[in-house]
Amino acid sequence: MIATHGTTNPSDREIVITRVLNATRELVWQAWTDPQHVEQWWGPRHFSTKVVQQDLRPGGVWRYVMRGPDGSEHPIGGVVREIVPEQRHAVTAEFGKDFKHPTVSDLPGDIVMTTVLEDLGHQTRLTLTIEHQSSEDRRKHLEMGVVAGWNSSLDCLEDHLKATMAASTTTVRVTRSFAAPAEFVFDAWIDPDKIGKWMFGGNVRDEEVLHLHVDPRVGGSFSFLVRRQGREIDHVGTYREIDRPKRLVFTWGIAGMSVDDTDVAIEIRPAAAGSELNLEHSKVWTAYASRVNEGWTKMLEHLARIV
Repeated sequence: MIATHGTTNPSDREIVITRVLNATRELVWQAWTDPQHVEQWWGPRHFSTKVVQQDLRPGGVWRYVMRGPDGSEHPIGGVVREIVPEQRHAVTAEFGKDFKHPTVSDLPGDIVMTTVLEDLGHQTRLTLTIEHQSSEDRRKHLEMGVVAGWNSSLDCLEDHLKATMAASTTTVRVTRSFAAPAEFVFDAWIDPDKIGKWMFGGNVRDEEVLHLHVDPRVGGSFSFLVRRQGREIDHVGTYREIDRPKRLVFTWGIAGMSVDDTDVAIEIRPAAAGSELNLEHSKVWTAYASRVNEGWTKMLEHLARIV
């Protein structure tokens, strides 16, 4: 399983905080840099944030003001050092910069915050490195509760990403013709031996099948466990409708990763040259739609080769 949280101190001047987020890298980047998103999650829980300035280019200035539950204001700002869209974001950061905040003298001096986003498919690993000018500054920052503060803020980010994606869902539709009877195509969806040849495994992508289990009855479940890029991913669901060879409906999700299950409905009709399959994958987060379409299209190409 993937470690979803982490904090390390690789040097006497650095703090590194990691988090695996259930969202695509594109969406995490948007939430990290777009002021309309930033204002929805930045800062510890129960704080609010106003983006005063956001100039996303090297040398550009950024300024935020956090407001605490008691109404106190906590300005932070700095200069952008490096921007690699959807991958890397590095800025200087100083509390009270240009805001004449009365408690500036009590806070660490200029620091550098570098955020790196790693694409994990349907997830993103975020690594935040906070580099201080001295070990003493790092000590002060730790005593202020920087780790707890950032973890609280990242909790808010997770909530925002979930709400953003849940509010924007779509249905992915894929159609494929097969030079085989409908019965052959239908059975390939519920036979583990066939599933391991077209839906998962080395024939489809660089992965190892660990187990494929199906209980093909209404209310029965399935589990397709694979190891991909060093990670174990278990695709799970429950059969809702089974009408061989015409219709198959099931839920679809990833154990331990999916927030909500999605639904897949398959209709198979006889055709002049064999059969035609129409697939509808509903409740798909819009941010994932293109990947889901690409994935089903690729798998159905492999299915066509084995039936």
